Amino acid sequence: MAVASEKAKLGQPEIKLGVYPPPASVLFPRILGRQKAFELILSGDSISAKEAERIGLVNKVVPAAEFKQASEEFIKRFTANSGLALTQARRALYRNFDLSFNDALEATGADATMVMAGENSVEGLSAYLEKRKPIWIR
Repeated sequence: MAVASEKAKLGQPEIKLGVYPPPASVLFPRILGRQKAFELILSGDSISAKEAERIGLVNKVVPAAEFKQASEEFIKRFTANSGLALTQARRALYRNFDLSFNDALEATGADATMVMAGENSVEGLSAYLEKRKPIWIR
């Protein structure tokens, strides 16, 4: 996930130097799709922050003067949640990306059983029913 300043320019200029960007050649097709990855890597062109947001390279574009505060607020949306659940969800998202649909469903079913048996799921449900913020076990 990424937040960008409205003034940011993003690109992979390596091709213009006679090389190519190995990490981008792996990540961009997964994030952007094949066509846009080819375009950005093979042209070496830069794009605006707004274009990067439109194509999914960044999650949010904010005014430059508010970058630090806006980034912190963006992060708080995630850190307010259970750290254990975040870790498990992140692992599952990465793992499931490379699995077939059926294998991913099977693995996710096993994950759900484990997550639902945890103390944080009890705390989350209790907090919801009691209309209060949960106190997560980190």
